[in-house]
Amino acid sequence: FKPTMSKFGYDSVYAKRPSLHTSSWSGVTKYDGCGIFFQESLFDYVDSETLVFNDTHDRIALFVLLRMKNGGKNIIFASTHLYWNITKIDVQLAELREFGNKLKQLKDKWFGIDSNPHVIVAGDFNNTPGSRVYQYMENDLAFKSAYRNYKSAKAGIKCMGVNEPPHTTVNYKRCQTIDYIWHSPNL
Repeated sequence: FKPTMSKFGYDSVYAKRPSLHTSSWSGVTKYDGCGIFFQESLFDYVDSETLVFNDTHDRIALFVLLRMKNGGKNIIFASTHLYWNITKIDVQLAELREFGNKLKQLKDKWFGIDSNPHVIVAGDFNNTPGSRVYQYMENDLAFKSAYRNYKSAKAGIKCMGVNEPPHTTVNYKRCQTIDYIWHSPNL
């Protein structure tokens, strides 16, 4: 995607997952990963780090530090793709704990201890609103959903008390809300 997106003024940072294992459902090695694209006219790249989760599922998280060109404010952007099995909440929560620990480590490294930088996290969390994954992001990591004020065109659609879209993924297996954009409360 990088060459095409550069034609539109975007740069990117990409991290491939290690693919040490073959997929349990397809039997093939995976070549995907996490990428963050940013508009070059708005941001300068500063630094990035990748977290390979300590499990057998080859999942990663990508953290990118960007500096806004107008005002010089630094922002951490992160992307992740948690384990796909919605019933394996213990695996997903373990990945989120690692994610939170890495984020704290990078906040300290990039901004200093006890700092409160702006953070935006987007990714496939492979679990629904109201799940323990959602609650962990909201309560334990203190993020706010970018969709918290989302209003569906169909009156009355709410998922477990939160205003997330009715679905973010549609395929032959499911039609659910499992992808999110989160931000720190100071944004």
